[in-house]
Amino acid sequence: QFNRSIQAIRPPGSAFKPFVYLSAIEKGWSPSDKIMDSPITTGQYRPKNFADQYYGTVDLETAMAKSLNTATVRLAQETGIQNVIATAKRTGIISPLQRDLSLALGSSGISMLELATAYAVFANGGHRIFPYAITKITDQNGRVLFQRKPITNHQRIIRKSDVKKLSFMLQS
Repeated sequence: QFNRSIQAIRPPGSAFKPFVYLSAIEKGWSPSDKIMDSPITTGQYRPKNFADQYYGTVDLETAMAKSLNTATVRLAQETGIQNVIATAKRTGIISPLQRDLSLALGSSGISMLELATAYAVFANGGHRIFPYAITKITDQNGRVLFQRKPITNHQRIIRKSDVKKLSFMLQS
C-alpha cells in the first residue's frame, strides 16, 4: 500500500514560503520592512509572479499575503538559502532540500506529514513537535502492551516574538 501522507514526496509550492519569511524574521527583518517585487533573473532562473503582475517596493507582510514570488526569491537571496534550509529542517522538514533559489517557491519535494509537522510548530507558538499515530496497543484481553508516554518537555525552537510576527503575516 502507498500512504500518501508520508510516502508521497511532492513540491509544496507556495506553502513553503513561510520558511523564507521566518528565516528573514529570525535575521532581524520585520513585517514592515521593504523588499522589491519586480522581475528577477539569477543565472538561468527567472521566477515570475502570477499573471506577470508586480508591485514594486512592498513590505514583507504584503509580499507574503499576496504570495509574491519575486519578492520571496529576493528575500531568500538576502537571507541566505542555507538559513532557509536550516529553518525548515528545525521545524520538521526531513527530506533533502535543493540549495538553490527555487527552493523559496517550494520546488523541493517533501511529504504532507513533514509540512503539517512544520506548520504545527507555527500554530503552537514555536515548540517542537513529534508526530505519531499510535497512542496505545492492547492485546485481546485489554492488557496494555504499549502506551505512548506524554511529552513533558516542550522545547521552544522559534522565539515567541518571531512566531508572533510570522502568525501576524500568515493571518494577513
